[in-house]
Amino acid sequence: MISVPNFPGERERMHQEERFSEVLNRFFARHHFSMPALAKEADIPPATLGKWLRDEVARPRHWQDVVKVAAVLRLTEVETNELLKAGRLPTVTQLWENAQTEVDKKVLSPWPQRTPPFWTANDLPYFTGRDRQQAELDRLLLEGRRPFICIHGQPGGGKTVLATRIAHGLRDQFPGGVLWIDAESTDPMAALADIAAVYGEDVSRYQTLASRMGAVRDILTTRRALIVIDSASADQDVTPFLPPEHSSCAVIVITRRHDLHVTRTAHPLSIREFDAQEAMLLFARVLGQSMEDDPEHRAALMDLAEYLGYLPIAVDIAAHQISEERGCSPAAFLAQLRANEDRPDELLEFGDKSVYSLFAACFGQLP
Repeated sequence: MISVPNFPGERERMHQEERFSEVLNRFFARHHFSMPALAKEADIPPATLGKWLRDEVARPRHWQDVVKVAAVLRLTEVETNELLKAGRLPTVTQLWENAQTEVDKKVLSPWPQRTPPFWTANDLPYFTGRDRQQAELDRLLLEGRRPFICIHGQPGGGKTVLATRIAHGLRDQFPGGVLWIDAESTDPMAALADIAAVYGEDVSRYQTLASRMGAVRDILTTRRALIVIDSASADQDVTPFLPPEHSSCAVIVITRRHDLHVTRTAHPLSIREFDAQEAMLLFARVLGQSMEDDPEHRAALMDLAEYLGYLPIAVDIAAHQISEERGCSPAAFLAQLRANEDRPDELLEFGDKSVYSLFAACFGQLP
């Protein structure tokens, strides 16, 4: 169960909320319409619009009337959502999700239906192993009402790759989308603004972290999204992105630590190094089955996997290095590693992956 702390900025955020009449009058003042002309263009009763403008109605009875006024005023989706929320009505995205008739869809047509966000990396075509962990994550995310999971383990163990595979596999189960936050490189204020923006809302007026957190929590209240917080090393990396307890969102926290206070109520999932079978399966998928079927190469690959400590990222890099270097056999690559034990970083890097830089960065985060 997700445990969400009380935010001291909640009162500040509520104080900043405008009444429906205030928001409507602000947008109305930008145009040269008279009140009767606006009512005629929007095809709503003038008496109804008059009551709205005079603050005699806090919550309009029909959302369609509000949306028709917004369309005539040429409001953006963000502005329309601001008006709808001030009237305690669903946002444009939520209205699209529940639009049943062609009439309702036509009313919403000035703001095309949004595709749910999918903020995650490409799934690896050679993903290997972790069958038990995949099955456990699938069960927790599909059966739990508000799943809260902490995937922890050593650097390079494949935590992020596993979460990516899960996000791709369960994408259709989260109509609110997948929100992936890299805590290591993300400014919380900017990330919260980005989350609001993908749902057509603007939280820029909330200038403190606490008040912006509260605003985004409100946005997530009615959505079923999967929120993945990667590379979390402290509680403050996680807290800004936790949804409200009564939402249907699921949260996965990825961390090398098992002692974060904020994840004390999360279901723990420990990711360790590969076993020998998983390491050999990854070698086979990258290098081809024929490489593993050769007894000499198979023996060398077994020795190489053991030398690398069965660390998934190291096995992955080694497999790709051997694949890219024509004529380089597993035995020759292992010999190069042993000959350069004092500084193996040049051999254990491929593309943007590097065992040496990964561990150097993690050690740099130690308190």
